[in-house]
Amino acid sequence: MPGASGVRSFLSRIRLPGNVVTGCSRFSRNMDAPLNILVAEDNEDDLFLLRQAFKKAEVPSRLQATCDGLETLSYLKGEGRFCDRTIYPFPDVLLLDLNMPRKNGFEVLEWLRQDPRCCQLITYVLSASSRDADVQRAYDLRANSYILKPSRLDELVAFVTALHTWQNFVRSPSQALNRIENRTWAREIAGATRAGIQPGNSR
Repeated sequence: MPGASGVRSFLSRIRLPGNVVTGCSRFSRNMDAPLNILVAEDNEDDLFLLRQAFKKAEVPSRLQATCDGLETLSYLKGEGRFCDRTIYPFPDVLLLDLNMPRKNGFEVLEWLRQDPRCCQLITYVLSASSRDADVQRAYDLRANSYILKPSRLDELVAFVTALHTWQNFVRSPSQALNRIENRTWAREIAGATRAGIQPGNSR
């Protein structure tokens, strides 16, 4: 588990435009509650390293992944193979790559902030691009943070640890709704199974 120096290393990778002010809510999460994290990443090597970092960090998180922009939207909307929220819960946090096929990260962000259900989803851009124009555009589209993608495993572990620690102190309006939706879907699945109905047919 990385110490303070590792967390400082991670924090130094956050990019902010000049007009952004950061802060922390006085409300905190249950520190033992697992985070549902969706990673939108088309690079299999980067995704593998990130999964390894989550294992090494030993944080209580459930990681799901999508490989392009359209698949990310399908997950968030609960469509197709993502319709079962007991298997694919609505995320607490989205880690969003920018350079993806079939809709890039900017297009996903633009859709997110216009969708009533997803507009308040905590979204961190995780990108290898350090271009000021990309940083500014991401914040213009209301990304919560812009993070330069670490390339070393120890930096990724520091990132995962810092992310989980930070989220313990963050409260968003969507988190309570996420828990209600995921629990409601689980009850619907159980009821449909008892009635012999294929889940998703009535939705």
